[in-house]
Amino acid sequence: MLLNTHSYFSLRYGLLSPVELLQQLSQDGWQAAALTDINSSSAAMDFVRLSAKYGIRPVLGIDFRNGVEQKYVGIARSNEGFYALNRHLSAHLHAGIPFDQAPVDRDVFVVHPLHSLSSRCIGLEQRECIHRDLPPRSECAADGTDRLAQRADGPSALVQLSA
Repeated sequence: MLLNTHSYFSLRYGLLSPVELLQQLSQDGWQAAALTDINSSSAAMDFVRLSAKYGIRPVLGIDFRNGVEQKYVGIARSNEGFYALNRHLSAHLHAGIPFDQAPVDRDVFVVHPLHSLSSRCIGLEQRECIHRDLPPRSECAADGTDRLAQRADGPSALVQLSA
């Protein structure tokens, strides 16, 4: 599953319409993908509505950025999670508040770029850093060290995801 895809609703970053993105995902053999446009959820309903036609299981989220700097990606676990992500997005955009604090909601996964953890990893291999700093309930994927996801239901629920 791809965790961070963009349509042309990610202005200056995405090139494809939601339909073209679904066509490309299907052509490349993907079965599921998260649409996470940058500071936008405008393409979400078309993505969900059309995904069955292309055999793609749709997942929705938002790539939260301050300018070009990616802060975190929120991925909805449910409709309530998608609502929470949009509420977070709207509150910040309307008030002009930077995206420095990820939303805390049990229906949202938050994926942080690994570079945001680099100050804790100086002098260690990435995998050692991830294992050393995580609480006991954490799990790591065998093949990836690209990103960490933090479930909002507690700090002991960090899970490593491959990109």
